[in-house]
Amino acid sequence: MPGIALVAVGGLGRREPAPYSDLDLLLVHSGRSSDVAEVADRIWYPIWDTGIGLDHSVRTVEQAVAVAKEDLKAALACCTPGTWPATRR
Repeated sequence: MPGIALVAVGGLGRREPAPYSDLDLLLVHSGRSSDVAEVADRIWYPIWDTGIGLDHSVRTVEQAVAVAKEDLKAALACCTPGTWPATRR
């Protein structure tokens, strides 16, 4: 779907997944799609149904940048080179 990207953060985003760890996922969107909630539900519910731990969030690019400015851990997760290819302007 145009304007929406699923970004792996944490260990998975660094390509260092640990056995039995949860998935850290960020759904980033342009803010122009009204289908974001439906897309999020279609991603999150099947993961929950498997019993895999999920740490997730849904944010616009601007919201993600604002969080990164206040949270070093979030900034490092979001600033890994190549993390956001679908949302580059």
